[in-house]
Amino acid sequence: AWPPEVIYNQYGPTETTIYSTRGVVTDRVSIGRPVPGMTGYVLDARLEPVPVEVAGELYLGGVQVARGYAGAAGLTAERFVADPFGAPGERLYRTGDLVRWSTEGELEYLGRVDLQVKLRGQRIELGEVQAVVASAPGVASAVVVGVTEAGEVAASGTSVIAGLAGYVVPQPGAVIDVDVVKEHVARSLPSYMVPAGIAVLDGLPLTPVGKLDTAALPAPVVAAVGEFVAPETEAEVAVAAVFAEVLGVEQVGATDSFFD
Repeated sequence: AWPPEVIYNQYGPTETTIYSTRGVVTDRVSIGRPVPGMTGYVLDARLEPVPVEVAGELYLGGVQVARGYAGAAGLTAERFVADPFGAPGERLYRTGDLVRWSTEGELEYLGRVDLQVKLRGQRIELGEVQAVVASAPGVASAVVVGVTEAGEVAASGTSVIAGLAGYVVPQPGAVIDVDVVKEHVARSLPSYMVPAGIAVLDGLPLTPVGKLDTAALPAPVVAAVGEFVAPETEAEVAVAAVFAEVLGVEQVGATDSFFD
């Protein structure tokens, strides 16, 4: 039995349902150690274990590892790899999470090794959203980034974000309507993957070696959601106040969309 006075932090991707590691929350929060029946390895790009306190990718093995993705053999082969430390036929799930072992023998979560982020519990591949934005009419190139609670562009490696923002560069002679871009994205992706704000730039900022300079992107701009209609009834006023507190905005109208 688990002591009721203890708070646990449980970690586990869907591919190893339902959780794979567990740690006791103290003055430090870690994702703990693998639960019974599960194994965890922190490996480098050659599938070699890294030393304690050195960052590597977390691979999970054990009875909870799924058989793969239905109808997606290529993706299954990419994420479910042969277990070099187990018996023949056993596999590890490559989580994509960057972690390290602490000197106390616990896993410390550091971020992602790819462009995957989490927004309100939903896993999002920024590259997938970016590709759809870039395919919108009149768009020559695009980038999609995560936004922090403070409304700033999230630093590279940030795994949990508060929203999405897009930046687009128009094709020569084209005039981009950001509402049209959003509608284009909404036809292909679920609503939580549609960037809340899209800015039109003359060009994307680049580093001296030609890579995207995320830090040089202008602050994300979220467009107004329409004409403000004041809440009238007691219930409308109460709900609007809760929405405003949760979203960190000054006012919420009776006809405003929570998600917009």
